[in-house]
Amino acid sequence: MPYTIKINAPLSVQQVHDLYQQTHFNKPINDPTRLQTMIDETPLVLSMWDGAKLIGFARCLTDFEYCCYLSDLLILPAYEGHHLGRQLMTTLQAYIGPRVTLSLKAADSAIGFYERIGLLRTCLVSAESGRIVENRLRSLSCQIIQAIFLERNLR
Repeated sequence: MPYTIKINAPLSVQQVHDLYQQTHFNKPINDPTRLQTMIDETPLVLSMWDGAKLIGFARCLTDFEYCCYLSDLLILPAYEGHHLGRQLMTTLQAYIGPRVTLSLKAADSAIGFYERIGLLRTCLVSAESGRIVENRLRSLSCQIIQAIFLERNLR
């Protein structure tokens, strides 16, 4: 069945809350006012729909000219394994265009996904010590995160 991807479609706090809750995403989601602000202040949101049901979500902070930071990428567990995350990423890359650099930080569980779709891991930082374990771009300064990726051609 084909799914629909919408850009900056209206989303309710309840829809977003339910998606985060069902994907067990590590984000404080029990404050409706805070969630509403997050929705309202995010300049680029790609949502994926199965009819009227929200099944996926990519939330991006961007200036639409130089950089785009992918903050969250979620697919409902029941829909995983059908390349829907890849579809969201491909749509995102097409929307922002080749002049905008896409970057993100990834949890350990997501590193393989981003590598499989062709993103280049540029930095790996120990969550315990905060020290850089691996830095493939020497000029990149890293924060205390699990992994940083920069856009490469998505496969």
